[in-house]
Amino acid sequence: MTSHTLSEISEQPPRLGRDHINQHLSSAPVTKLYLILAFPIAIGLILNGLYSLVDAYFIARFVGANGFASVSAVFPFQLVVIAVAMLIGNGVSFVLSRTDRQFAQAKTCFTTIYRMGI
Repeated sequence: MTSHTLSEISEQPPRLGRDHINQHLSSAPVTKLYLILAFPIAIGLILNGLYSLVDAYFIARFVGANGFASVSAVFPFQLVVIAVAMLIGNGVSFVLSRTDRQFAQAKTCFTTIYRMGI
C-alpha cells in the first residue's frame, strides 16, 4: 500500500487549457463535433418555439380571437428581437472567450454590451 503526502492529496487536477481544447476541436471527427456543439443550440431553439406556441394557445383560450390576432401580428417582430439578442449574445460570448485572462479587456467588453442592452 502506498502512502501519499498531504500536498499530493490536496493538489487539484489540472484544468483543461486552451491548447487541449483546440487540439480536441481540430482532431475529433467533424460529425461528432457538429452533433455535440449543435445539440444545445437546437434545444434552445425548440424551447423558444414552444414558448411561442404555449403563449398563443393560452391567449387564444382565455382572451379570445382578438388577443390571438394581436399575438399573431406581433410574432414576426418578436422573432426579430430574439434573433438580434441571440446574435449579440453569441458575439459577446466569442469576444469574452478570446480575452484569455485579460480582465481589463473583458470588463470593457462586458460594460459595453451591458450599456448596449439598456
